[in-house]
Amino acid sequence: MFPWLAQGHISRFLELAKKPTNRNLYVYFCSTAVNLDSIKPKISPNHSLSIQVIELKLPLLPQLPSYYQTTKGLPPHLMNTLVKAVDMSRDGFATILKTLDPDLFIYDLFQPWAPTLASSLNIPAILFYTASVAAASFTFHAWKNLKREEFPFPEFYINDCFMPIKSSRNVFGRTPPVSSSKERILLCLGHFGYHFG
Repeated sequence: MFPWLAQGHISRFLELAKKPTNRNLYVYFCSTAVNLDSIKPKISPNHSLSIQVIELKLPLLPQLPSYYQTTKGLPPHLMNTLVKAVDMSRDGFATILKTLDPDLFIYDLFQPWAPTLASSLNIPAILFYTASVAAASFTFHAWKNLKREEFPFPEFYINDCFMPIKSSRNVFGRTPPVSSSKERILLCLGHFGYHFG
């Protein structure tokens, strides 16, 4: 399992990781040291035999000390740097995948290169989408809706102030240097078989 480096993603992946252990399956949970330290107390003795934490080492960047290798407490101006560092960790993650050779890889939305890498190693990859279906529906409607038609389910409408989709900014409210969050998400969904024109 390789969740995005945000607590909301990590906590959902951890709860998912606990499920297969009840069926005598072994789970490798990959994240940065600061994130792994935050979840270790949440892994009960029953689950600790079946869940192994694997540290992903991000490249050392002067503006991104190890305690900022998570979105928790990350100053907003460093979000792009964190995204860049995660992207730069691709070779290290490839080594982890080759060494562990898992039967299945469960990935998140913000590392579009990860499922492609798993596929190149003949490891089946599955997207675990951590957001609600309503939020996803609203977001994709906004991305695809060139005529700016109203969202057809007003009871699920998300206030514009929470969704900067209508501006030139991405879902983080900033424009990353490499690609937008929209492009990263669509690449991950495209790998999973969804196609958006």
